[in-house]
Amino acid sequence: MWRDEVVEVVGGLKHLAWGPSHCRRVYSMSAEIVGREGLEADDDVLFAVSWLHDIGTFPDHVVEGESPAECSARAAEGVLRGTDFPAGKIQAVTDIIRSHDFERPPLPRTEARVFHDADMLDFMGAIGITRLLAIVGLEDWTPDTRAAVDQMSSFADELPGKLVLGVARHIAHHRKAEMHEFLDELGEETEELASL
Repeated sequence: MWRDEVVEVVGGLKHLAWGPSHCRRVYSMSAEIVGREGLEADDDVLFAVSWLHDIGTFPDHVVEGESPAECSARAAEGVLRGTDFPAGKIQAVTDIIRSHDFERPPLPRTEARVFHDADMLDFMGAIGITRLLAIVGLEDWTPDTRAAVDQMSSFADELPGKLVLGVARHIAHHRKAEMHEFLDELGEETEELASL
């Protein structure tokens, strides 16, 4: 079955912040949002997008001069065409992957909006903190712990306003509080980060 094949492909891609565990959480959160919002969404599309949206960030799929989203869309199409995934749904998957960006609103289709919020929520709360600390020194935007902490603060304050669905905003409210509690405690223990 195509889902098992997709999970197998992504399962071999290791990254501390956007490997298979991230994909699993994004799909689970997508399903939760759909259920709690009472939405009708194509679960095949949500599953494929959740599992394949970051595949283009891995070395075998990077194309010089192309954005990670474009690389991911192209790689996702290749993976899905090699399975029994419904061919008529591939365009929806690649369109959503190409458009996924924290800086832009999602496409209007339900699956894009759900995925957008689920993916963003995975950078909030305790899991968001863990992901950011896991990549300290590994990514340009988290060269050291202080940069990761600054990014946490930005995510806590900025991401909730970018969410589009009510359930996601409700979840973000709790996760934002988790992040601020952590940041407050960290500030107390490090002389407002002076000794971090």
